[in-house]
This record gives sequence, C-alpha cells and structure tokens, in this order.
Amino acid sequence: DLLMDGLKLVGRQTSTSGGPLDLLGVDGDGRLVVVELKRGTLTREAVAQVIDYGSYLAGLEPKELSEHISQRSGYLATERIEDFLSWYQEQFAKSFPAEQKPRLLLVGLGVDERARRMVSFLAEGEIDISLITFHAFAQGENLFLARQVEIEAEPSARSASSTKYDNLHRLRKRVDQFKVADF
Repeated sequence: DLLMDGLKLVGRQTSTSGGPLDLLGVDGDGRLVVVELKRGTLTREAVAQVIDYGSYLAGLEPKELSEHISQRSGYLATERIEDFLSWYQEQFAKSFPAEQKPRLLLVGLGVDERARRMVSFLAEGEIDISLITFHAFAQGENLFLARQVEIEAEPSARSASSTKYDNLHRLRKRVDQFKVADF
C-alpha cells in the first residue's frame, strides 16, 4: 500500500534473464508493475536494472508471461496463481493485452542526481517510470516512514489506450503551449 494504491503482488524475487526482480505486481488498471527496491540511494545501475526487467517481461508473449508468473507465484508471502491469464480475467473482467509495457517503479532511501536525471528523461517520453523515495523518522520507540514521489511518468505514458483524463491532460498542455486558453 505504501508503494501504490491497489497494487496486487504476483511475485517476489522473480527470476528473469537479467537476475531476480524485487517485486512484480499488477496495478488497479491491470498494468504489470516492476518494482526495484534499494536499501540505500538509487543510482543509474538501479535505473538500468528496472529497464532490463521491464524489457524482459514486455518481450514475453501472454502465454509465456502467464507461465512465468504461475511458476514463480506463491513464494515469500505472495498469492499462488495457477493460471495468470485466468486470474487476470477474474480480477479485471478483461483479457490480458497481447502487448503491454510494464510500469517501472524505482524505490529507495534517496536518489543520486544522475539517476534522477535519467528517470526524469524517460518519464517525459513514452516510458512509464516513477521514482519514489522514503525517509524514516524516529520518535522514541516509534519509526515513521514518509513517502515522497520524486518523479512520476507523464499520464500519456501510463496507458496504451487513451482515457478521458489522458486526453484532457494533453489538451490542456497544448492549450498552454500555444497560449489559446481564451478560445
């Protein structure tokens, strides 16, 4: 819940050709979410990792992805999913899309400037990538976490199909760009 509202985890330490990705989930809109967690500062290496994992999953056919998730679910407190495509249909009342780029989420206790610049560049384009940092505060025996969304992808990168919100956001940007708000 601290990472993203409505995120359903379907894998932890899920193996890929580039190594084990930390968390694999599905968001409330039915998009795959690849989460790379760092206990320290996020660096450019973490950016490369999350892109590697996301590109690996995006390259799988739906049946391959279903097998990938089904074979690796049920570990480390994740739900066991026998058939991901059927599970997806039940959860979202629609079939899993044949082509889908996963959302990418980097989470750490800080971020260096090069990683922030890289993620910002990608988020302004067609890559749905976000950067979240956490700050911890101690008060007596209590530990409090503060979540900060440092960078979030442009709405147009979040969805393969346009929504009313996406279209309105793009329209407002164009209106501002061309200074035609009075019209």
